[in-house]
Amino acid sequence: MKRTDGMQWRCNRAWPRVALATVWLLVVACDRAVSRTAPNDVGAAPNTIEEPRMTAPAPEPEPLSARCLLAGSDELDREDSFYWIGASYSADLRGCRTSVLVEALDGPQRDQFSSYIGNYTSALFDCPLLVTPLPGGVDVFGPGNSAAVGVPSPVLGPDDAANLVDLYLDNVTDELSVGSDELAAIRAELEQAAAARIDASLSGRLSTCP
Repeated sequence: MKRTDGMQWRCNRAWPRVALATVWLLVVACDRAVSRTAPNDVGAAPNTIEEPRMTAPAPEPEPLSARCLLAGSDELDREDSFYWIGASYSADLRGCRTSVLVEALDGPQRDQFSSYIGNYTSALFDCPLLVTPLPGGVDVFGPGNSAAVGVPSPVLGPDDAANLVDLYLDNVTDELSVGSDELAAIRAELEQAAAARIDASLSGRLSTCP
């Protein structure tokens, strides 16, 4: 074999090795380039450090009104008081002077009316509602508002309205410490709301007393 032939043979043998080495170098270079630009976490921008996210502070609760604070500053205690007023008032309606109002209600409706009175009391005391919405709002005559549970509210005589107001406020003062001035203001609001349900020519519409 001539020297030139031998050199040609060596070159022919070397070319695949050179080509393979070149490919290997390209692969290594690509891997390094990708590792430099790949994000640390899924979704993060390349070559950036994710800034900590700032969360907005929770809004401050609305301050309670002076009337609401008559029912206490503790939310759970207030809710218990309002629900208890609703339950005791609904039970006391079974007395003969007011029993007609609840005789038209079935068992589930009586429970709903009890819950309604608790929610109405919360609104009357200018506290957040226990449940929304409040049927008819706070301006209706809540103590006689059987329409809140699907039974038409009766037209009342003046004595019927007075009996409902007295019975309701008795249950309020049994549960809450309300001063005489505030109690008089609440009574005036109830009487004003009841006026829309009163027919002055009627009497004893809710009574079953002998």
